[in-house]
Amino acid sequence: MIQPSPGINVIEGLRHARTIVPKRAEPFRRGFEAFTRQATGMHPIKSTAKSVLEGLGAHWLGRSLYKHCALILMYHGLTPAKTSPDWGQVPADKFEAQMHYLKSHYNVVTLARLLEMMASRRVEPYTATVTFDEGYGSTNKVAYPILKKLGIPATVYLTTGFITPQHDPVRYIWSDYISVLLTSSGESKLDLRPWGSEEFDISDATRLYRARRRISIHLKALRTEDKDGVLKALEDRYADRIDHAQFTDYHPMTWEEVGTLQREGLVGFGAHTRTHPILSRLDDRHLEDEMLGSRDDIRSRLGTAVDDFAFPSGRRVDISPAALALARREFKSAATTVSRLNRLGQDPHFLYRIGIGNDLQLPRFKVLISGMYSFDK
Repeated sequence: MIQPSPGINVIEGLRHARTIVPKRAEPFRRGFEAFTRQATGMHPIKSTAKSVLEGLGAHWLGRSLYKHCALILMYHGLTPAKTSPDWGQVPADKFEAQMHYLKSHYNVVTLARLLEMMASRRVEPYTATVTFDEGYGSTNKVAYPILKKLGIPATVYLTTGFITPQHDPVRYIWSDYISVLLTSSGESKLDLRPWGSEEFDISDATRLYRARRRISIHLKALRTEDKDGVLKALEDRYADRIDHAQFTDYHPMTWEEVGTLQREGLVGFGAHTRTHPILSRLDDRHLEDEMLGSRDDIRSRLGTAVDDFAFPSGRRVDISPAALALARREFKSAATTVSRLNRLGQDPHFLYRIGIGNDLQLPRFKVLISGMYSFDK
């Protein structure tokens, strides 16, 4: 059952926003957004101001103002560890607490049901759906038992070239492979100046992950063949040092595990390309191979229709007009990584998703998914 969030005494004049209908709420919403920008030094909202709002429990206000918007959560991997330097690897205990909160305070539905509501322009209050990208093994081993216990459906967007048959050698998403190679190098410095980047300090886990992020950003701006050339140079240098058992957080599901999840019925699957390229860097032939090839891989393995797609990386700059047009032609929906709630009338082929990383304590998670920061973009 969905439980209402308790009110607070702060900003008392806006308490009645809980009961106003969406049309009447719009002036309050716009006024509050302007007020918050001003109070926090304009946007983006400063971290300290966010902490104050979260400490006051102000998520109830976002829930009231945005209750008819559709919430799509985006996860990547989970880790049994308590902490991880990798933003995309959410500790299992945090994920479980988040799912308990979601189950208690939101109407959690399948992606298909959410799309039906959006198409009818009648989104039930506090409607949410959960998605995962890539197809990490932790989606099956860590997330699924929690989802099953709570009865929460989810959609997993599969990078099909990442998913392995049972007993095949392990594969990695290319951005994770950077971390694997750098960690395995045993070195404290990495010089990528010959490839147009810089020299990086990789002397500890935090600095190494920071380097991985900067290298990923650099590679995303390159043509696919140039990006692959840099990765090949790193692989040639460090691949023989990898102990794959150290990197299980980055390992994929097997196709056998995907099939088992599909038969159990709680998890659905969408396409996420074959190799996770930046689609705006691809020509039309490679674009179709990646997007439609991923769909066809899933369809042939599972024997089911694949209606939904998620753009790799998923920023506006990563989605070319050709990729968007292909998604419109071949899929019922397509998801981005633009972090906002979906208001009525949102394009189903440009769905917003709120990304959940390992840096979120529960108070910030509550405020983030309430929509309080949706205008902060």
